[in-house]
Amino acid sequence: MPTFGSWVLTYLDRAARTRNGAVERDVALLRPAVQAFGGRRLDRVTRRDCEGMLIGMVAVGDAFGTMWLRCVTARKVFRLAVDDGLIDENPWDGVTLPKPVARGRVLTRGEEWELKSRVGRHWANLITVAVGTGLRGAELMNVTPAHRMAGTLRLTADITTDGKARTIPLSPDVERALEEQTPHDASARYWSCTESSASAVLRTSAMRLGWQKLTLRDLRRTFGTRCAEGGMPIARLQALMGQSNPRATAGYYAHLGEHG
Repeated sequence: MPTFGSWVLTYLDRAARTRNGAVERDVALLRPAVQAFGGRRLDRVTRRDCEGMLIGMVAVGDAFGTMWLRCVTARKVFRLAVDDGLIDENPWDGVTLPKPVARGRVLTRGEEWELKSRVGRHWANLITVAVGTGLRGAELMNVTPAHRMAGTLRLTADITTDGKARTIPLSPDVERALEEQTPHDASARYWSCTESSASAVLRTSAMRLGWQKLTLRDLRRTFGTRCAEGGMPIARLQALMGQSNPRATAGYYAHLGEHG
């Protein structure tokens, strides 16, 4: 029976072959788990041990998002051992993990539905695309059918805020919204309004619903937070959001803190 520490090496080897950039990130995330029970056999690590690791991170003041990522990664190591038949149960099963905490305004799915039901179809489509792609306001206003290709939006450098091209996969809901908005001219924008007028519609609609102020940036933040909560690697989220610093992405959209 391998120790947790030796099994981590097996996990990292497999991760390196299936997920780009996983090894460097996971080495840092697994450090507390290796310190807690690295020399112990896999079948000797218990749920109480896992809870003790979590309590230890709380005691030293780790950010909740950082703890969440570390616990989730440790759980993956044990899950691989279960899948390979080395142990019968994952000791992390049943351990309540902290959740990433969003900074700023983030729409719940219920709020998104309610908001879209109160505005016209034109604006509902804009909200769907903004929440489903994380585009900045200026980028959203400049997207045309020419940027859409094979289930993705391929943003060219001339319309991105940072001047760098990037590709964003489209969900079926976003594709339907774009289909409804398709102008006759493929070079024309999906939305002919300005960023300020779109923000005014959101602000007015939120006020009528009795909500706090709502902006296009909040829709972008909603996308980023949902991706982070869904377990998307920060490096991948950073690329989709068009940000230069992965730690800034983690801290702003999911309050995940530093991983090292």
